[in-house]
Amino acid sequence: MASSLEERRKTEEVRGRQAELAQVSKSLAEACDRLEKANLALAQARQDADEARRLKEEFATAISHELRTPLNLIIGFSELIAQGPSEGDDEVPDGIRRDIDTIYRNACHLSKLVDDVLDLGRIDAHRLALQKAWSSLAEISQGATTAVAGLYQRAGLDLVVDLPTDLPLLHVDPTRIRQVLINLLTNAVRYTEEGSVSVAARRDQGEVIVSVHDPGIGIPPEDVAHVFDYFRQAGQRRGHDGFGVGLTVSKRFVEMHAGSMWVTSQRGHGTTFFFSLPVVENVAAVAAVPSRHLLDRHYLNGPRERTVLVLGSDAEAARFFQRYLDGYRVLVATNSTEAGRVTKHEAVQAVIVADADRSFEAELGSHDITRLPMLRCALHTVVGAGRELGALAFLTKPVSGDQLRAVLGRLRRRPRRVAIIDDDPAMAELLGRMVRTLAPRCRVEIATDGERGLALARDLVEQGSLDVVLLDLLMPGMGGHEFLSVWTAEPRLRAVPVVIVSAASEQDHDVVIGDFLEVRRRGGLTVGDVMRTAKASLDSLLQV
Repeated sequence: MASSLEERRKTEEVRGRQAELAQVSKSLAEACDRLEKANLALAQARQDADEARRLKEEFATAISHELRTPLNLIIGFSELIAQGPSEGDDEVPDGIRRDIDTIYRNACHLSKLVDDVLDLGRIDAHRLALQKAWSSLAEISQGATTAVAGLYQRAGLDLVVDLPTDLPLLHVDPTRIRQVLINLLTNAVRYTEEGSVSVAARRDQGEVIVSVHDPGIGIPPEDVAHVFDYFRQAGQRRGHDGFGVGLTVSKRFVEMHAGSMWVTSQRGHGTTFFFSLPVVENVAAVAAVPSRHLLDRHYLNGPRERTVLVLGSDAEAARFFQRYLDGYRVLVATNSTEAGRVTKHEAVQAVIVADADRSFEAELGSHDITRLPMLRCALHTVVGAGRELGALAFLTKPVSGDQLRAVLGRLRRRPRRVAIIDDDPAMAELLGRMVRTLAPRCRVEIATDGERGLALARDLVEQGSLDVVLLDLLMPGMGGHEFLSVWTAEPRLRAVPVVIVSAASEQDHDVVIGDFLEVRRRGGLTVGDVMRTAKASLDSLLQV
């Protein structure tokens, strides 16, 4: 009887455990189902975010370029009028000249706003690269203060720069840091009625802290937290020429340098913007106060340094690795002779071949660098392709008179006849007037599409009277690159220099990359090598 009761008890206990296990199993199945749904929702959210980012970038780029076209014309024509009458034109009255100058300055401001919007799009899409170099903060500051000197003079404000003489060199992109300072100094003018704006800097352990102080009206406390937000303005300002983009861009630039930006302000007592920049990229890797000599030796040749050599016939394409390959020191060679010269004096750990063909391997033969790990990918820039096809220079609209003068000065003789090929008749007319202002006796011929431009240029070459071609890149029908391909295929045409004039800057043109990435190492790759390489590549492509 007792054994029967014990058996029944155990049976009921087993049944209870089975019920618990069934419940746990059901709960696990439900959790797995919820997790699977959450993963699907996360994947969809990521896809939606990527699509939204892509659409935002395309929208910003398209709108910005649509705005650039009329702005370029306004800037160009107003600059021509403000500089003085062209040959045969009447003198411009002083009152009208002042109005034209106002139009010019405001158009330049709108152009800068467009550039800021494009910069934000590039940053969000991870397309904006830094070109770092050892730079002096004093020289960067001087460039920024020179750029805004006229603005301060018109506002009746003083600009004081107080930088210690013993500041270390910084490994930064000087153009971007100068842009940060220009944005802060321009912003200070709008909030200051009288007194002086000051720029200062100090060393604080492993970083340099820069400050820009104005004695203006200050920022309301409720607005301080939103100063760096998109399209936000704070308080009353001088004039109405601000849209809340410059501070956002500036903060992003500083953060791309591993620094930070912040602000302090008190109503009626002014505002101070601060930003920090690291003294070195890895503070722990060097002594607290290194000398430049020791810093160079450690940073460039230290045991933690990784150096790669980029081989490519398109030097501009190779330089893209210098901009984007973070964490590596990148050396560039465009042929095997340069590669041998570089590796003779530098310790290179890997090689990147940025050309699709294998001509470099044949040229290098049994050179030592062929024993190093090698990556191969076809990489070619649109602008680089134009230069390879024989373009003398690349100018970004709006083109200033000084820029055009510098390019024309590179010709063998003063131009007597110029062909302008641009699908925008107004822009072509503007370029023609600029050329005639610089060279009054020069004859200008205009074509508004590539096919007519090619026929026109051929006729002028046959007459022996063409000195240079100003060529737009983006045109319907025959575009600039197709024009250059035909141009350089004919020896008589190839002798005439071509200057590219584009509404898009060099950064706006995409880098054309092949559909493969090849990894090689003489002697073969181990399973571990392959798996680590595959994992790193997949993590990057899938954004893990």
